[in-house]
Amino acid sequence: MFMAACVLASLTSCQSAKPDAYLNYPDLEWGMTPEEVFESMEIREENIENHDIADRTESYRLTDVELFGEEPSTLVMNFMDMTYSEDFPYGGEEGAKRGLVEILAYYPEDADMDGVMTQMKKVYGNPLPEIYEFEPGINRQGLREEPTKESDTLKLWGGPVLSEVIEEDSSHQYRDMWKTYYPGIDDENWELFYEKGRLVTGTYSDDVGAKGVSLNAYHFMVYNELQEYFGE
Repeated sequence: MFMAACVLASLTSCQSAKPDAYLNYPDLEWGMTPEEVFESMEIREENIENHDIADRTESYRLTDVELFGEEPSTLVMNFMDMTYSEDFPYGGEEGAKRGLVEILAYYPEDADMDGVMTQMKKVYGNPLPEIYEFEPGINRQGLREEPTKESDTLKLWGGPVLSEVIEEDSSHQYRDMWKTYYPGIDDENWELFYEKGRLVTGTYSDDVGAKGVSLNAYHFMVYNELQEYFGE
């Protein structure tokens, strides 16, 4: 009976798809160029409300584009050139590739957020009870040592922590380079970041006046750049 049921259900699959550990949005991958993202999502010129370029960063504010089955009032996609240099985030080279690093969606008050949650669970699996959020920021000092916890209106997802992808015996060379990308890191708090810091984070909020979704792969992009830098 089970085999027969599987055959009959083959078009829709007997098992759920494996959750995307790196929180890629469907049909996209972190590091894609704006052109690649727009082609995959069928985003046209008329969907671009605003476009900014500054040093290594490139940002698009989009309208009339769905995300997780619902249309945000504002959708922001941020791209960045992560090439290592001692003066990062400045000193970007003209023509350097800027890859997708962050997606931010702000939904109207009447949005079907239950539907958004259903779609996110389908792609990323069940949310986590807590995550440590070490947000990138040029002037950030230190690390936030307390985790963010889920609530009735806040749900959290996270990719692998650094210790799952970086061998302990090579972690110090990553630490010394990561300081350039994230000034909040120092020799004392590196262990916290190494054990708790996630390469990718995702949040869902259904708070009144703050309905939205964020997907951030900044540290995943740093990791990829440093792997290439070290020839790994």
